[in-house]
Amino acid sequence: MVLWQASSALEEGTQIATGSLVRMFDAHYKAVTSIQFTSDDAIMVTGGEDSAVNVWVLATALATANPTPTKSLFHSLPASAIHLSITPSRTSRTYTSSTDRTLKVFSTLSGTLLSTILFPKPLTSLIIDPTETVAYAGASDGSIYVVRLYKVDESEIKGLREGVIESAEERGTVWSGHTGAVNSLSLSFDGGILISGGEDGVGGVWDTGSGVRIRTFEEHKAPITSTNIILRPPYLLDATHPHASPTFAPFKRYQTSIGSRSDDPTSELSTPIPIQAFPSQHILSSSSLEARQNTKTDVDSKIDQLIAENRKLEQRNAMLRKMNDELYEAVVDGVVGGVNGVGKGKGKGGGDGS
Repeated sequence: MVLWQASSALEEGTQIATGSLVRMFDAHYKAVTSIQFTSDDAIMVTGGEDSAVNVWVLATALATANPTPTKSLFHSLPASAIHLSITPSRTSRTYTSSTDRTLKVFSTLSGTLLSTILFPKPLTSLIIDPTETVAYAGASDGSIYVVRLYKVDESEIKGLREGVIESAEERGTVWSGHTGAVNSLSLSFDGGILISGGEDGVGGVWDTGSGVRIRTFEEHKAPITSTNIILRPPYLLDATHPHASPTFAPFKRYQTSIGSRSDDPTSELSTPIPIQAFPSQHILSSSSLEARQNTKTDVDSKIDQLIAENRKLEQRNAMLRKMNDELYEAVVDGVVGGVNGVGKGKGKGGGDGS
């Protein structure tokens, strides 16, 4: 599993099990405000303060040093939030909100603008219900706009129509409960409960059917930046539970190089299955065994060839050394013999003269 996080205008993907920084690349010209994934984890959509919403193929982003987005969608002002439909990437829709007071709906893969909804105030957060029939948009003044994406008229049912610009005031209601901007919104799995977190440090629990705030959390002393609803694990409040959550490695700050085997984060993962459970004859195919045997034969033949050449060089070196010794002895004998002959000649001449 890879955790994606935003650092300034950079996208960082960190493997949770090992803490290794798998990939880091420039995604926007300004700070990244939102990251979302399709239900099949094939597409990643990012939004930034540069007003761009970029669509990335996740496999390409992980395998390429400097990936480029497949599609770029735009607002007039910074994009504040992104929501993706629960459908797979081929039929996915992207909902984006912005401080330009618009909620836009795009086709994720094609980038086609399906609809635009105008709001009275700049939008700071967004969530869509699981059936994609209602949009909840948080505004800068603390309001939460509840907009019906499909409405019933007297004569027909109207929904999202390609390129149509509509007003949120005509299609929904407004909930009030925050004194500052609504920074985050999250829905329960059935869409019956909405959680809101605001700049005022207050968290609200809303019943979506009636629009009533049923609970308020005021424990925070600073703005709430993120909210989420999860199914509570049984060990969350019990440290002695046998299935306590494992401790993950600290996140590393340096990126793993592409194609590096020694720094491959998967090599650090342990497996509960013993290695002995997989005999080599079941893992290696006959072709791989044959390739190894052929490789071993080639290496052995090269070694034998080098040994034979070394023996020839040794014999030639011995012959040259013998020739050098014989030549040296011949030269020495010639020099010594010449000196002795000269000495004998001088001795005879002196005797005759006396």
